[in-house]
Amino acid sequence: MPLLLIPAYFIVRILHGLAVYRRMCRDYGETADWYSAFSTSGGDVYFAASAYRAAVDRDGTGSSARFLTMGEGERQIALWFGLEGTVAISERSSNNLLRMYRFLKADHSLRLHIMHCQPAQMYVDLCEHLLSFRQFDFLTMLRLCYGGVLSRELAAPLVPEDVGETVEQFFCEKGLRPNRTVVLAPYAYCMEMLPAEQWGRLAASLESRGFSVCTNCSGGERPIPGTVAVSIPYRYMPGFLERAGYLIALRSGLVDATHTASCKRIILYPKKNFNMWGVGTPMDCFSLKKMGLRDDAVELEYGYGGADELYSLIWRAVETWT
Repeated sequence: MPLLLIPAYFIVRILHGLAVYRRMCRDYGETADWYSAFSTSGGDVYFAASAYRAAVDRDGTGSSARFLTMGEGERQIALWFGLEGTVAISERSSNNLLRMYRFLKADHSLRLHIMHCQPAQMYVDLCEHLLSFRQFDFLTMLRLCYGGVLSRELAAPLVPEDVGETVEQFFCEKGLRPNRTVVLAPYAYCMEMLPAEQWGRLAASLESRGFSVCTNCSGGERPIPGTVAVSIPYRYMPGFLERAGYLIALRSGLVDATHTASCKRIILYPKKNFNMWGVGTPMDCFSLKKMGLRDDAVELEYGYGGADELYSLIWRAVETWT
């Protein structure tokens, strides 16, 4: 891009963000207060939704408050928490709205509340650079960014009244075995993924041990060969995992959103990753144990010992399952 076009490109994005904000004011009122994680990550939105009511109470915004999400999928997470006034806008609109907010931050008439730590469209990511320093994990960072509203126990999402019936229907339609099904979750946006062949080897071994195996898929994601594809809405996923009994997942927002489910879980973390958070590894930042979400999770790092070593570590944990 020619150098002179850079400021023009920046201005275009700011102007678009301003147009988005004006449209929101027109559609929902000038006095609406907007709370958003400004993120496509299911985990980020899950924590923001869990802190939303406490943040509204702290700020005294009451009936003027609205939750804003980046897309319909993230809106479904907010609705899972009973946030009926939630509005979804596109990722482009959300990014440019955030850029506009940062550009005009001195203008306090902008009624935007950021429920995250400095997303990519902001300035220096100070908190993210501090992650892993002296046990500064992801949830601790969010508690700091939310102004302490997550110092209490996390607000829980609603349990659908039809969860039992719906989960049983999933199992019947897919031919899965209750209490003997392993859910594989091999996809993540921010983590270095394992080759499908490694997941396939694991799936075959699990089936030989008497488990039925399914792959959690969304969008254009493909199931691991030899497994059943499932696409479970967030609000039913904890119930689905409890009925299945077992989860093996690459660390992702799904792991955050299902941390309350009572099941055996193995969570995988790359030691080296294309996204870096602070001074440590992804496990240092996002460990369920360090974040205080699950003391019983088996958490494994991969990347240095090769596929055979990782397989052995996973299988050692699987052999403890009854």
